[in-house]
Amino acid sequence: MIRKLAAKLPSLMLWGGAGGGVRKRDKTLAANLIVEVKSVKALAPIHEAQLMTYLKVTKLKASLLINFNEKVLTDGIKRLRI
Repeated sequence: MIRKLAAKLPSLMLWGGAGGGVRKRDKTLAANLIVEVKSVKALAPIHEAQLMTYLKVTKLKASLLINFNEKVLTDGIKRLRI
């Protein structure tokens, strides 16, 4: 069910102003959760700031930041909320 819904949702974010452009979100699930997928040595504060910006722009409340470059996947999952 969620997979079908996610396939129908837009996956592009448009914004204007200084440095404006087009940025692709990784996934939006169930129309109220953004999932940002990374594969980096360690999550940095900029990754959280990026996701918080997505939440503010989309007016969504919840998101998951997932880093696949962890020995145990659950160590690489971080939940962010506004």
